[in-house]
Amino acid sequence: LDRALRLGVARDGHRLYPAMPYPSYEKLSQDDIRALYAYFMQGVKPVKQENQPSEIPWPLNMRWPLALWNTVFTDSGSYIKAETAKDPLWLRGAYIVQGPGHCGSCHTPRGLAMNEKALDERSPAFVSGALLDGWYAPSLRNDPNTGLGRWSEEDIARFLKTGRNQHAVVFGSMTDVFNNSTQYMTDEDLKAVAHY
Repeated sequence: LDRALRLGVARDGHRLYPAMPYPSYEKLSQDDIRALYAYFMQGVKPVKQENQPSEIPWPLNMRWPLALWNTVFTDSGSYIKAETAKDPLWLRGAYIVQGPGHCGSCHTPRGLAMNEKALDERSPAFVSGALLDGWYAPSLRNDPNTGLGRWSEEDIARFLKTGRNQHAVVFGSMTDVFNNSTQYMTDEDLKAVAHY
């Protein structure tokens, strides 16, 4: 599980396409990997279902080039270890947004190789807004015109918890994120995301 989540390598050694956001999951802590494993092994009822064959055409179906893609476009290690001068709430928010929340997967523009153009806030491209599935995933940066600059931290936390606030209502792919994820987050984690 650890190799699949953080490195994009399946049990038999073949490379996984980054449709599962392992460039973000690479930042997951060992404790969170263990907790996920325990949850999947003990908390999720198994289902018998054969894998469907891949419909990805040649040459895109070759998996070995993904090792090169990973070398160029992923950033191993937790950002939290590298950035210790920030307050604990900011660090927790950075961990959630960059790692398990994988917010950049939708809200960061993609390059020609379908890579996220940035993986953390050190680049102005990170969570600066991107086209996704026919709609625009808006900027999550602090710009008052194109981003969240007019939103308070409470506005952001409320939006993630309830799916709405005085500025917006969830729509598009964010509906799935709200329905399956953010509404279940703890208030403390929502505060951390909003703070970050």
